[in-house]
Amino acid sequence: MKLLKVINLSWMIVFSTAFFYQSENNNKIKVLLIGDSTTIGGKGIFETTIEDIINKNTETPNVEVINSALGGETAFSVVESGRYDRDIKPLGKMDYIFVRYGINDSFKRKPVEENFPKDYKILIDKLKTDFPSAKIILTTIIPFLSEKGSEIVNTMVKELAKEEKLEVFDVYPLYKRGLETHGQNSMNVRFVPFSEIPEDYKDVALEFTSYVEWKKTEMVRVLTTELDPIFDNVDGWYRDRHPNPMGYRLLALETANYILPELKKNTKGLSLSKKEDKKLGDKIYQLAAPKEFEAGDEIKVNASYAATEKRDLAVFVQLNKDPWTTVAASTKKINEGTGNVEFNIIIPKDVKAGAEYKISVNILPSGKGWPDRLDSRTQNNIKISN
Repeated sequence: MKLLKVINLSWMIVFSTAFFYQSENNNKIKVLLIGDSTTIGGKGIFETTIEDIINKNTETPNVEVINSALGGETAFSVVESGRYDRDIKPLGKMDYIFVRYGINDSFKRKPVEENFPKDYKILIDKLKTDFPSAKIILTTIIPFLSEKGSEIVNTMVKELAKEEKLEVFDVYPLYKRGLETHGQNSMNVRFVPFSEIPEDYKDVALEFTSYVEWKKTEMVRVLTTELDPIFDNVDGWYRDRHPNPMGYRLLALETANYILPELKKNTKGLSLSKKEDKKLGDKIYQLAAPKEFEAGDEIKVNASYAATEKRDLAVFVQLNKDPWTTVAASTKKINEGTGNVEFNIIIPKDVKAGAEYKISVNILPSGKGWPDRLDSRTQNNIKISN
């Protein structure tokens, strides 16, 4: 009898937990993003910024945004590769689905005028079948191809949307206006082979350089305009048109603005967002450090932070495996607020060479050590040579 009661109680707990999760999940508007690298490239920025903008609006329900895009993908490959059935179909009920393809299709599915509409229609049919309650929104591509190439693709997108009785989110002119306002190269990454950097300036580019497997070479990748004054004349410095964080912020803002009017109608009668005054937290926002240097060098490490009161900021250069030997360390006092601190750290001459080191920065209560850290950020795969 006691065993039966225990079993019944266990089932009640499981059921109530599942019900609570389902109720909480059902109280949100779910938004799905599908597309190529101009969508997934902002993973962690694109979708979270949409959520931040909408969820702070007290006139709308909360939203949850899921980014299920893939670099290099086409309207054809998302289906034919099996990724649709594997990654997208099982996601469950959605309220809005934003779909953006056409860039890769323009050169992978030639003749694009023949293949792209046919491929896209197959994908749309699947979305309509598997997500019957979702509003499917076809999105125009951003300025990535030539102006003529973009016009060809976006015309097909609009014509197909009309045939399928779907909405079009025409983000192209909005993004183009952003480029005209902020600068033609303000919202794209800088992505060039390290070998093309002038010899005299390779040291400047080194901390932005890493080996890219699909390129089979060392590539310089910069997400801001900070190195433009130095490398403005490097061939191809502005060639890559993938959005940088600024570009993804604009895409997120325009996406949020597109659905906000409808969300405010709240036709499903969901609970509205509650305004929360977020207090400044103790956080490390950015760590900038060289990825390769020699024993005996003095290196510069920069850290951006936010602190709720006076804190310690500690940097460690450490072996990233057992016995986790600390090579060098430095600590500085910081005041309440936000700021940036530069550390000059001397690496001992007797450090063993290797590529299994890491550089970490921790924000700590004053006078406390690593176990009491409030936040941290780490850069792995640091190489020290002799």
